Amino acid sequence: MHDSTHSSGRHSKGTLIHDFCREIAVIGNLYAHNDERNPYFKSNTSGVIVNNLIYNPASNAIQLGYAPLQIFEFNPRPRLAEVAIVGNVLRHGPDTRGLRPMPLVSRHGRAWLKDNAAYDRKGREVRTRTIMVRPLKEKPVWPAGLKPLPAEQLEQHILPNVGARPWDRDAIDKRIVATVRERKGGIIDSQEAVGGYPGP
Repeated sequence: MHDSTHSSGRHSKGTLIHDFCREIAVIGNLYAHNDERNPYFKSNTSGVIVNNLIYNPASNAIQLGYAPLQIFEFNPRPRLAEVAIVGNVLRHGPDTRGLRPMPLVSRHGRAWLKDNAAYDRKGREVRTRTIMVRPLKEKPVWPAGLKPLPAEQLEQHILPNVGARPWDRDAIDKRIVATVRERKGGIIDSQEAVGGYPGP
């Protein structure tokens, strides 16, 4: 939920890879209706972001970097995140905003990018990175044996297979997956916007 009860205010977030966490793998996820952190790798981090489907982020999809006000807390000084970003798909949704079309990867960091795709609400391709995301010539890390799906096959694979129990989804998971299929849904501020808490 976005504008709800979090002490920091609006807080619809996905995955945060915090400072100094290394060799983290974010593979095969569905990120739907998060404002940002889809995922977010902070300073001195490394890892792979592979075969994730991102739908309807509001502010940012994949983020690299760190909060400038936090750099004075670090010893040693912060370094940019270094990640391999492969076979991911971003689809803009009803809440996706910005004067320029949102790219797949933003903020500031270093990335090895291959076979990613990003589309606006009308299905038109948009850029996959901002100029502050510096291309790497080689993968910074890569899990042994990892073979990504092509981005063009990702949506067909993720939607029927994502989740802990894709063969026995509850009503909430079914609703979220359906909103992605139908290009509907949105970021919520209250559980009441989607029928309240589930029953026993």
